[in-house]
Amino acid sequence: MLYGATRTPNDIDLVVFGGDLEQEEIKRRIVRVDPAFFLVSSTNRRNTYKILWYNLQGAVRPISRACKVDILIPGLMNIPSIADNACPYASLNDVKIDVLPFLPMLLLKLQGWTDHLLASPSRRPDLYAKRHVDVQDIRELLQVALGRKDLLEGAEALDLPATFVAAGRLRIQQFCRFFPDTKAQWDKIPLPRLPQSGIAYISGHGVRRGLALQRLEDRPTAAAPSRWSTSRRHAGPVNCKGKTCKKHTPHKVTQYKKGKDSLFAQGKRRYDRKQSGYGGQTKPVFHKKAKTTKKVVLRLECTVCKYKMQMSLKRCKHFELGGEKKTKGAALTF
Repeated sequence: MLYGATRTPNDIDLVVFGGDLEQEEIKRRIVRVDPAFFLVSSTNRRNTYKILWYNLQGAVRPISRACKVDILIPGLMNIPSIADNACPYASLNDVKIDVLPFLPMLLLKLQGWTDHLLASPSRRPDLYAKRHVDVQDIRELLQVALGRKDLLEGAEALDLPATFVAAGRLRIQQFCRFFPDTKAQWDKIPLPRLPQSGIAYISGHGVRRGLALQRLEDRPTAAAPSRWSTSRRHAGPVNCKGKTCKKHTPHKVTQYKKGKDSLFAQGKRRYDRKQSGYGGQTKPVFHKKAKTTKKVVLRLECTVCKYKMQMSLKRCKHFELGGEKKTKGAALTF
């Protein structure tokens, strides 16, 4: 197979470089030229595009075995534009065809792994199930790259978009976190150097996908007690809303606990009067089930102007303010 891969692919991806034709027009022209190709409507009625298939038995025979062909263009699915002189040749059935360079193909395969890993298991189980096949393909491609040094010649000189390379570096880090045994292999893969725009991409927009992968990796098996001090949203100084400050200042934080209301405020008398019926009869009391989570409210006091305010957090089963090192009676300051 291509580049020495052993797995038989389920479909073929064709990237069309150059030209202003849209994907659907390219598919229609292919069908008109070769009758072995045919178009099939998508199973999703909302999709207006057609799916291109190739009859493996030939144009004159009935369709018993077919292969799906995906027509792609640069820019779609972050596919980079490659110059004609940078595409190597591959011989398939004594026919020379242009193939995508090894490094962009490896990074695109890595992109497919992250997309399938972040897919919803309930909404798209077909995409979520492909993640294991992606890992096998990536491992095999790494072995092929280390065995054939000629595949990586000129990889550092490829004119690839900075955002594409930056996203690839980020995905490599996440792949190594999931599979640490591949880090030594990734270190031997040469990547183009990043300009300042690519570095900014890693520290900015590209980190969002990395954080999503990190949440998948660090997903706890049991409900852990939430700590307000480790919350991303409220870590660090709090913006004081007092008239004198109106800036970020340290605040003393305590957990607000509501006191017990009076019987009149609770409506207990009205409740008892409602439950008593005529002639000494009583109605069955409706016992409402208690919630398994509790609402956490924090009381914040500015250390500068002594302005006090309250802040509610997301409901949780367990909550602990601070840590075990907190001394009794001492106030926490953020």
